[in-house]
Amino acid sequence: MANFNRIAKKLGLEDAGEATIGDKNCRECGTRLRFGKDGQDYTWSYCPKCQKRIDTVFMPRLQPGIKVAPHDD
Repeated sequence: MANFNRIAKKLGLEDAGEATIGDKNCRECGTRLRFGKDGQDYTWSYCPKCQKRIDTVFMPRLQPGIKVAPHDD
């Protein structure tokens, strides 16, 4: 059994579990894909056998608390 945390750390990710949406198997080797989160809260799918990132699954939206000054004409 593969150590998913070690493989995800090698790719710069934190393992978040098995892929449930999108492509569920790697196109090259047929292995079941997994999800991992990076430091910016982007969720990636990655192949634990090929040890590479496949695709971005989720990108966070703008965080609340961003204030824009009013426009005065």
